[in-house]
Amino acid sequence: MNYVLGTLSVTYSPQEGLDKQVGFIWAPTLTILPLIVLPTFIFFISNLNTYWRRVGRSKCISDRAMSINSKSNAAWYARVNDFSFSFWAIVLFCFLFVFGFQWAGIYLPAYLSGDTNGVQIDRYLVTLDRPDVISTPQAMILSAVGYMYTASYIVIFMLGLLFCLIITLDYEDICTTSELESAAIDRSQVRHEGKKIVWAVFRVVVFALWLAILVKLQITYLQTDSKNFVSWLRTDAAAVLDASVTPNGWLENSSISHFTTFMMMVVSVTIFFVCALKMNRIFKKMALNDSDHLFTRDKLVITSMFMLIILLSVNLVLVGRINGFSLVLAASAVASVYVLAGPKLRTF
Repeated sequence: MNYVLGTLSVTYSPQEGLDKQVGFIWAPTLTILPLIVLPTFIFFISNLNTYWRRVGRSKCISDRAMSINSKSNAAWYARVNDFSFSFWAIVLFCFLFVFGFQWAGIYLPAYLSGDTNGVQIDRYLVTLDRPDVISTPQAMILSAVGYMYTASYIVIFMLGLLFCLIITLDYEDICTTSELESAAIDRSQVRHEGKKIVWAVFRVVVFALWLAILVKLQITYLQTDSKNFVSWLRTDAAAVLDASVTPNGWLENSSISHFTTFMMMVVSVTIFFVCALKMNRIFKKMALNDSDHLFTRDKLVITSMFMLIILLSVNLVLVGRINGFSLVLAASAVASVYVLAGPKLRTF
């Protein structure tokens, strides 16, 4: 739709001498997010969910129950059904807040009044400054579809993290039952399955944080006086490395999406820490001695996980707040690739 309506590379002039690009097909939420981060996030969630339902869960229960796979599936579906209210609440919240509040509460009044009221100009509101590029009715339709798309991937984001919590709670429930004391249970196998859950949840949360970071990058760029996204990052890095370079400035506008990305970060980090703490408690209960405790034996791996989560969280908070945030962004990208692809973690 952006291509058909001609808003892929549209610019406007927020101040004299500045031709700022707001319609940019190479923006992170139009390229990296839908082509790499979101599909990978969905893949990891799907892989974890399918594995746990079909294989992992059965390995954590007795041979008798394992032989009746339908009972195991029924128990899993019952567990998921216990969270039916949470599923519906997430869907309704995302569409009511992301689409309803932001589009109907902010964009629609701007279209009807012809005044942005201090809201940042983007490829949807650019019609108020460049009616020659896109008409207001066209922009209204485009923005409605755009915010429905945004709401949909935030729904996927929230539901994916919810599944991580459900699987962790299901594993905890299995490990705290009396069946774990049965001779038919291979405790080392049960611990191994828990190890897989920790690793899978970590991967999901890493990509969840990158999803939030990409959204934060785009909305922060729209508040700056940089002419395009690349020059914004380049100038930020150069201002730290070369004192003669003038740092990026700011425009007088705002966006409620900053709150959205902050909440995405909080939810992601909370889910990871809750899952990690529960797993730590379970592993401690199953360990025969301190050296048998997975979090003790693999302390370096666990530390790498926590440090990367903290680095990505700090990265999101610092975007646009300090000169040199682009260097932190680059370090976060390198650290993410190194930790996710490291041999230690791949075998964890």
